[in-house]
Amino acid sequence: AATSQNLPSYNEIMLEHRSERIPRWSRDTSAEPRQSSLSRHEIEEAVLQLYKSIDELDILKALADDYQWDRMKNLLSPGRVDGVQASIDYSLDVLRASPQLFQDDARLSDLSEVVGFDWGSCAWRYCGAKADAQEALAELYSSTGMLEPFECRFVIDIVERSLRDILSVVPDEFRPSDAKLMPYVPYISQAAEVEEAEYIKASIL
Repeated sequence: AATSQNLPSYNEIMLEHRSERIPRWSRDTSAEPRQSSLSRHEIEEAVLQLYKSIDELDILKALADDYQWDRMKNLLSPGRVDGVQASIDYSLDVLRASPQLFQDDARLSDLSEVVGFDWGSCAWRYCGAKADAQEALAELYSSTGMLEPFECRFVIDIVERSLRDILSVVPDEFRPSDAKLMPYVPYISQAAEVEEAEYIKASIL
């Protein structure tokens, strides 16, 4: 069983996040999306990737329920260019920059504010959905194997709500025509489930 001595501190998680979990910070900046070079197609691809990322979160939920920690670690690995974290980060960078490219499209004006900034880089500014998702993914990656499945689901729920918040302000014309988003099912804690079950039982009796 894990003890408190084995748990990483907040500063240790932040250090790993900065040095490993955002590999684009240490890569050539030419790999980052530039506002002047963004195209409508790239924005559409970024939106599509968010739909795919939500599907990947469902996979993570199933893996957590089945205690498949190694497979979860692999999907969450910051070293994977096609991993959950890298895909979300790049997509959100594109969407945050998109209002600057399409300044005449007022419908995109909310994207920058909703996406916000990188985790740990907000300072006095409103952080936004991106920081929430990054912090939750960092915690999940660092604590996989120490958290119980229901705790993993709580953390994954934070990421999912962040991505859904962003998709809610994306204009329909930038969404893939065949993309479907399943209805959001909010996370319910074990205590709440027990309380609800007891209430139903008492109502029947």
